[in-house]
Amino acid sequence: MKTSRVRTFCLLAAFCLLTLVPFARAQHARADGVPQTYHGLVDQYFDSYFHFNPSAGTAAGLHQYDTQLEDASAASTSAQIASLHSFQKKFAALDASALDASDAADLQILTNNINSQLLSLEVIHNFNKIPTLTPPASLARSFS
Repeated sequence: MKTSRVRTFCLLAAFCLLTLVPFARAQHARADGVPQTYHGLVDQYFDSYFHFNPSAGTAAGLHQYDTQLEDASAASTSAQIASLHSFQKKFAALDASALDASDAADLQILTNNINSQLLSLEVIHNFNKIPTLTPPASLARSFS
């Protein structure tokens, strides 16, 4: 009886493997490089994100940002907004159904993060309302 259960289990496991392997191959072929494109875009996005937010890069453990601070100038803010719009379009162009569940969830999180940053920069203007985000005018004068 025990041998019969083991044999049944092995046959069931083999059947499951044989039915899932073609599905996995079809899904991989259908992706057409979307996961690779996605991962490349994610790397580019975080390079850009930490360029504009070096304190976040330092907090993430990337020591190349240790000596940098955020640039609160209008030119830098405009460049950040342009960069975010560019990534928004690039991520929107990806076929999320070609990604695995984890990457698809991460894509949604990244998209929401980009939308949140654009809302802060373009609509709410946090940099004008929260005093700690911009240096006080008294620090802008020369002390020499």
